[in-house]
Amino acid sequence: MIYIIKETWINSANSYRLSEHFSYGFTFIIAIRTQTYANYIGSKLIPFSTTEELSRFDSRIRYNYWNVKGLVRLSMALDYERFRFGWTITPPSLNLFGRASVKREFALVNNPNMRNNFPADAILTSNADKIKTIHKYPLSTALGTSVKLKNNDWLHFSTELFLGINKYKVFSSDIEPVAFPTAVFDSIADIYFTDINFLELSEQAKFVINFSIGYENFLTEKWGLLTGFCTDFNFNSSDDFDLGELRPYYSSWDIYLLIRWYLGYYKRPKNNHRFGSWANTKNPDPSTA
Repeated sequence: MIYIIKETWINSANSYRLSEHFSYGFTFIIAIRTQTYANYIGSKLIPFSTTEELSRFDSRIRYNYWNVKGLVRLSMALDYERFRFGWTITPPSLNLFGRASVKREFALVNNPNMRNNFPADAILTSNADKIKTIHKYPLSTALGTSVKLKNNDWLHFSTELFLGINKYKVFSSDIEPVAFPTAVFDSIADIYFTDINFLELSEQAKFVINFSIGYENFLTEKWGLLTGFCTDFNFNSSDDFDLGELRPYYSSWDIYLLIRWYLGYYKRPKNNHRFGSWANTKNPDPSTA
């Protein structure tokens, strides 16, 4: 099996200080996602007696797609001498454009689920290129607070909430597969491809809440160390295995991260306006992507 996901986020942010204690900001994000998947699934049913025939199922899937979407993140912050509070909200993403290519083969040999009077052996195959893609990022919001300790270090707490996403089509082609023999297509479609196309990838996500805690130690006015703990709970909404669906199947587990240390640079602004621009790329594990 081949399963590769890569995401690159290009960010541009502005923030403004309206008063001594209150500021707000916004971030524009362009998210570029690529995904490649190739898999073979095969199963055999060995008969109890030599008079019966072997039953076999084979599925070969290969697809790759890329997608570009846009996001806007709004934020506000309160800043006091010994207390800080921040809040952000990220509306659902805006799909921009993307394309997909897919190839699939589905074969049955001596299948007992076929309708009466139809052959027990069948094969379906199809491929398509330049299919339009959609990929969604859910509505999310985050809260954070920081408390200054007696030794001038800071203790940080934050939590982030992601709403669920109902099942949607990442890509779908109306091209019907080539079936042999042709008479079995309706029978196979009723059993394995109910309400879905042969070349169709769907995704969904469940409601998730993550949290983190951090301890910040200032070595000097501009240099500091940060250690902390955070969760990365899995959004995967279904572990069920459905032979008709094109989506990848993978295990679902939650991740707990311990940040041993972080070295950062701090610089005080000379006015009430800050601007930043950065990009980050990640290769998410299939279980959390």
